[in-house]
Amino acid sequence: MTLPNLISFSGYPLAGKDAAADVMVTRARFVKTYMDKPLVEALLDLNPWLVDKGEGTVERFSDLYANLGEDAIKNFDEARRLLRVLETKVGRRNGMNIWTDQVFDEVRHLLSLNKKVVISGVQYHEDLAVVRELDGVCVWITRPRSKAKSSTIAISAQDCDLVVTNEGNIKEFYVSLTIALEEYANNVK
Repeated sequence: MTLPNLISFSGYPLAGKDAAADVMVTRARFVKTYMDKPLVEALLDLNPWLVDKGEGTVERFSDLYANLGEDAIKNFDEARRLLRVLETKVGRRNGMNIWTDQVFDEVRHLLSLNKKVVISGVQYHEDLAVVRELDGVCVWITRPRSKAKSSTIAISAQDCDLVVTNEGNIKEFYVSLTIALEEYANNVK
């Protein structure tokens, strides 16, 4: 199986970007990072209080993160809002990209160690450009039953190198993903 050394996953919320990245880690020995990683680390350091509107409870970010993990924490409106504020108001102000620079520094380091890397959550054209500079492939994940859209995603399926549909179970998803990546790699040669 010939897979690219760098794969990025994009798509709307709930499409399966993290599931795709996780399956590449477990089945193809990739190292995972994600675009929100420095943002989550900053919120862990700041450790704000978050209100769970559904249950009416108040908990620290670090406690929720420890209990729920990186994916589920984004289901909390206030956590999602704080992540977006850190990203857009703090990290992408005045042409700076302090958060994405950290992610791509990590990616460059891993690639220099001959590791295969998967990035979940590429959303902006400038981030996609860096993926391509590093000879990476961008995969748009779509999930037909998911109606989720996002105003924060600047790229679309047309900007990515290939589109993979996430329907069925994780094994079927992995098979369709690897077939699409192998076909892409063979056509690029």
